[in-house]
Amino acid sequence: MWWKGVNMRKLLIILLVLITIFFLFGCSKKPEEVCYKISDDNERDSCYLDITKNLNVSELSICEKINENNRELCYINLFNNSKTTVDCNDIGTMEIKDTCNMVVGMELSKPFICDVIYDLTKRDNCYFQIINNFNYPLEVSKQICGNIINDYKKNKCFGLI
Repeated sequence: MWWKGVNMRKLLIILLVLITIFFLFGCSKKPEEVCYKISDDNERDSCYLDITKNLNVSELSICEKINENNRELCYINLFNNSKTTVDCNDIGTMEIKDTCNMVVGMELSKPFICDVIYDLTKRDNCYFQIINNFNYPLEVSKQICGNIINDYKKNKCFGLI
């Protein structure tokens, strides 16, 4: 038989390299191009949402293709992707901008991003989660907790430091 003198490990490595090359160069379509061809609106939105949730994509334009009811979830998926950086002021409604700033502020642990959130509940949640998830020096933590409007959440924040 032809494979008796062949090192199977080398053969397997060569095969894996060839498969990888074929996959990288043979599948050059963007994932969202598959969604575009789906005729049912709900299934198409679901396809786009799956892409933003499970793949490392950062194109805001994907979310613009989605029905307005699902668009905020699409943006949240993109913002939760740690490799995605966005200017939240470039997108959608004030509610979506606030959600974006809240998620990005918490993800990056940047209280100054929380400062621009219009919705007081989201702003308070942003500050609280930063204190809950990251260790700041005591004085900085006190300042961040001091920004919280809701008394219950403010007291709970001070209890964390």
